[in-house]
Amino acid sequence: MTEDEKEALFTSLYGSLREIAGRLVQRERPDHTLRPTALVHELWLRLVREDGAQWRDERHFEFLARFLMQRILREYARRRHARKRGGRSVHVPIEEGLAAARESSDDLEAFCAALDSLRQVDPRLEKVVHFVSFGMTQDEIAEHLGVSARTVRSDLALARTWLRTEMERVS
Repeated sequence: MTEDEKEALFTSLYGSLREIAGRLVQRERPDHTLRPTALVHELWLRLVREDGAQWRDERHFEFLARFLMQRILREYARRRHARKRGGRSVHVPIEEGLAAARESSDDLEAFCAALDSLRQVDPRLEKVVHFVSFGMTQDEIAEHLGVSARTVRSDLALARTWLRTEMERVS
C-alpha cells in the first residue's frame, strides 16, 4: 500500500476512528485530558513514524488503529502514574487485552490470523470479539445480535479460550 493509499484510507476512516477513540477515552478517569481528536492525531503520527507498518485491508487497519490507540492511552496513564505515584501499573481488562495488548507486530499478526480463523469456525464468536474490541457493552452486543447477554458472556469466554489456544498453536 502506497503512502497516498494509506493517507486516503486514514482520511476515509477518520470519523470511525474518532468514534472508537471517543469510546476508549470515555473509559478513562473523569479528569483525563487526552481527547478523542488528539488520540486520533497521535495515532496518525505513530502510523507515519512506523517504518514498514503494513495492513492488508480496512478491517486489519481498524484493528491496528485500535491497538495503537489503546497503547497510547496506556502509555499516557503510565506516564501520569509515574509522575504522580511513582510508576503504579495500569490494569487492562481482558477484552482490551484480547484486541490490543499484544506489544509486537508479530503478535498482532497472529491475533488477526486467529480472529480470521475464528470467523471460519463460528462467525458469531468473531462478531462478539469484534464488537467488544470496538467498545460495545455485552448488553449492546446482545441486542445487536438478537441473543441474550448471558449468551454473549458465554460466547466471549469461548472466544477468549479459542483465540489463546490458536495463538499459542501458531507461535
